[in-house]
Amino acid sequence: MWDYDEDNQRLAFDSYGKAYGGYSTHSLPTRNAEKLAESAPKKKRKENPKSIDRYVKEYAEQKGYADAESIPKNEKGKAFAIAWSRYCSKRPNSPRCQKEKGTYFPNRPEVAKGIEKSMDAKRKKRQKKASMVQNVVDRYLQDL
Repeated sequence: MWDYDEDNQRLAFDSYGKAYGGYSTHSLPTRNAEKLAESAPKKKRKENPKSIDRYVKEYAEQKGYADAESIPKNEKGKAFAIAWSRYCSKRPNSPRCQKEKGTYFPNRPEVAKGIEKSMDAKRKKRQKKASMVQNVVDRYLQDL
C-alpha cells in the first residue's frame, strides 16, 4: 500500500521538528477585505492652528526641552491639552472648540458605575475585615 519513504518524511519537518503543510493558524486577509480597504476614502487630519504649535513650543521651553519634538511621549499629551485649552479659552466660538455636552467623555456614565461598584466592594471588604478584627479583640479581652 504505502511505502515508507524516510527521505520524504524528513522533508516534511524542519530542524525544530515542526511540520510543514496543513492548516495555518495565521489568518490572511480576503479579497473582499482588500477591496474594501482600497475603496474607503482616507480622512485627512486637519492641521493644528499655528497658535497650538506655538503654545506647545512655549510649554517645551518652559519645561526646559529643546523643542516640541523633544518632549517625552508621556508629557506630549499634556502639552497639547494645555495648548488646546488656551486656544479655546481665547476663541470659545471657534468650530474646533465646539462639542456637544456628553461627547467629551462618552463612556463616563459606565466608568462611573464601574468605579462605584468597585468602591462598594472595597468598602464591604474593609468593613468585614474590621469586624473580624473587632471579634478577635473582643474574644481576647473576654479571656483576660
